[in-house]
Amino acid sequence: MLHQTGERGRQNQLGLSARARIAGGDLELAGYGLTRAINNPIPASIIGIHRAAGGARATYAITAGGDDRYVTALIGGETALQRDDRRNWRNANGDAGALSLDQRERVTSTSPFTQISAVADRVTFLGGVRYDQFRFAAKDHLITPTNPDDSGIRKMSATSPTLGLSYSLLRTVSIYGNVSTAFQTPTTTELANRPSGAGGFNPDLQPERTHSHEVGVRGRTRVVSYSVALYDMRIDNELIPFQVASSPDRQFYRNAGTARHRGIDADFTAEVLPSVRVNSSYSFTDARYVSYAVASGSGVTSYATNRVPGVAPNIASLALQLGNPSTRFVSVEERYRSNIPVNDANTASSPASVVTNTRGTIGLGHASVFAGIDNLFGEVYNTSVSINGFGGRYFDPAAGRTVYAGVDLLSIGR
Repeated sequence: MLHQTGERGRQNQLGLSARARIAGGDLELAGYGLTRAINNPIPASIIGIHRAAGGARATYAITAGGDDRYVTALIGGETALQRDDRRNWRNANGDAGALSLDQRERVTSTSPFTQISAVADRVTFLGGVRYDQFRFAAKDHLITPTNPDDSGIRKMSATSPTLGLSYSLLRTVSIYGNVSTAFQTPTTTELANRPSGAGGFNPDLQPERTHSHEVGVRGRTRVVSYSVALYDMRIDNELIPFQVASSPDRQFYRNAGTARHRGIDADFTAEVLPSVRVNSSYSFTDARYVSYAVASGSGVTSYATNRVPGVAPNIASLALQLGNPSTRFVSVEERYRSNIPVNDANTASSPASVVTNTRGTIGLGHASVFAGIDNLFGEVYNTSVSINGFGGRYFDPAAGRTVYAGVDLLSIGR
């Protein structure tokens, strides 16, 4: 059977921004608008979306004090509107068959926020709070005796405070700590994709809420710069993708009860010589479910203490750079990624990989010629994974050895 699967899209976007000095403060205004059309045939259906969206942002900041001691206060707000006309048809050998979904979706958001920062000698303080309110509305245009009206409205809102403090131990070394919260709603596509095939929005899918703590140290000398951070995040209602037998090529979403992400991030850069630089980084993440249970044919399955799929516990990179990026420049980079669990049960994983990339650049006046090789040694690995893919279809293989070249135009004649 030929389904003619793929995706075709068209997008237009325009943005404007302006800044002005008013009453001793800085006013910034920005706005954008876009239209997008998507046609996405998958084996079960053909998905069509026509989108129109726009938004605006305004901030006003004012500073009082001197060079070593000052306070900056900022207030602002954002608003956005998105309208989608979403239609799904049965995939009849690549052609649009019977209409299975026809609805108009509108999303509006309003987000006022305020922030205050203060600097006094060696101490820097930052505090802020943001309020987000979202309204999702769906109007069902496909109503029949066997297909009820799935129109509805969902509202989601949260207040998210944040607090940070840093202290300069020395002129070149500082320590810092942050406590913050975050709020993330599902997208319209995540809400509209329901395993039952019904229209409207999934009434069970909830927004993610994150509480995080971070401490770290960063420093710089004439030759070396570095940073090390430890973090601990608790995510309530983490959005987890999954697939079902009736639509094996479509992603649906559910909430995990609570997940905890703990880890360390470290970066190190050394300029060994004026034309020789070494960059390295390492990230360790222990991401596990604290509470998460899913109904199954045999009852309820608990995934508590399992690793969160899609997260690599260890990622590291080491790069050697020779020359000046604006004239002649050569780099070699080694990237390591440990195995990645790909399902909630942790019964399968994507193998670890080590990939070598190279790149070179030669500056030629107002242009530069570049060339490179990605995956120099042809490592067989996965570039991404499909979490909880049906039938064991978890893996998206990466390209083999890839050679590329091009020209960057830095400026056009004077």
